[in-house]
Amino acid sequence: MSLQDGEVQVTDGPFVEAKAQIGSFTIIEVADETAALAWGARFAKAITLPIEVRALQPDHPPAT
Repeated sequence: MSLQDGEVQVTDGPFVEAKAQIGSFTIIEVADETAALAWGARFAKAITLPIEVRALQPDHPPAT
């Protein structure tokens, strides 16, 4: 995801080149991919830098 002319652009790869990445990450728990992309758009607008949204598979089910 990246911000272009005030709008968030979503692309399905290729991933950001290594020279353009910043060494940090944020993990959030959401219900589905749609919610993850919505949060990704919020992050992209806030920081105005390209970001990647990736799914993680937990080692164990979330606590209830």
